[in-house]
Parts: sequence; C-alpha cells; structure tokens
Amino acid sequence: MRGMAGQRNIWEIPEDLHKYLHGGGPRGGRWNEAWWRELQLRYGGTPEKAAEMADVDGIVTIREKLVREFDLEEYRP
Repeated sequence: MRGMAGQRNIWEIPEDLHKYLHGGGPRGGRWNEAWWRELQLRYGGTPEKAAEMADVDGIVTIREKLVREFDLEEYRP
C-alpha cells in the first residue's frame, strides 16, 4: 500500500522526520521495511504475497503498532 496526497492515510509530519522514516533502507527506508516485516510476520510467505493477503483489520493493527514503535502519535490527524 502506498500513501498518496489527498488520501486520509497521510499524516502531516516534519520533513526531517519524513526523511528519517524513509531513509536508511533499501525498500523505502525504516518505515517501509517495518511494514514489510510486519506484513510477513502476520500473513507469512514473501512480503509481496503477504501484502496481497492483508485485510483492513491487519493493516490497522500494523499501523497502530508502528505508530507506537516510531513514536508518531503526536502527528495523528
């Protein structure tokens, strides 16, 4: 899943935080790597297959876990 401008899953965060979250990894940085990891843990298989199997409840659960892990609650819209 990919966030796009105008979608409600976009949170306003400082630019330096955005660069931190999406830097430091080969697949979109720390944030994206954490998503792939959690999808794979929850659904199994390859990360891509896990993403295909994901459902709304799983996505919300992962998002909430990562919001806590990356300490992003203050930016929640």
